Amino acid sequence: MDSNTSPVAISLEDSMAMLFGLPKKFTKESLPQQNQVKIECREEPVKTLAAISFGGWANDAKTETYQEKLKTC
Repeated sequence: MDSNTSPVAISLEDSMAMLFGLPKKFTKESLPQQNQVKIECREEPVKTLAAISFGGWANDAKTETYQEKLKTC
């Protein structure tokens, strides 16, 4: 995996979205042209995030369990 696109976050709120964090050296203008209309490049405000990894497929019960673990860190 290319370390320029790590970490990856997946949002499951309204619809599934995959988010890629890029180093500060990139700007919207310097990114390669998207080859699909569903790909959107945008800047997000700075925020603090937490991550946890687990094996297997995510389901509601597993997601809730790991969310609680993150909240107690």
